[in-house]
Amino acid sequence: MSEQETQPEVQSELPPRKPPSLLRRAGCLILFICWFTFILSPCILLTLARDGEISIAQGELPGQQIRIWLVMEIDQRGVGISTTSQHESNGAQCVQTDVRFVFWQGEGEAVSYCECYSHPDTASTWSQVSSSQGICKP
Repeated sequence: MSEQETQPEVQSELPPRKPPSLLRRAGCLILFICWFTFILSPCILLTLARDGEISIAQGELPGQQIRIWLVMEIDQRGVGISTTSQHESNGAQCVQTDVRFVFWQGEGEAVSYCECYSHPDTASTWSQVSSSQGICKP
């Protein structure tokens, strides 16, 4: 008699495995993004401390960028954050800049301003048409 004949065949039938739900996958993705942000935060903070600011270009218009900078004044300490959005108004391209502050010493108000530029042809540079405080009006 061979070894295979002496041992009984065991075939266990496991229930079919369900695919992971969409909610579980979304939760894993959110957890991964949070973990990745946590891991990169020292690099971001060191860059901010070394250079004083972080700028990320958003478009080709002047001043169209996301900017994070340190505020280190005598009576104010914190971080300034500016974001931009692009609008068209009377044939000109306008950049609306929103500035917010996160202070741990002192206070600061949020500010918005609008700068409009014209660009007659592709060979010329952008020239400023108008500048105003507040949101861009169409």
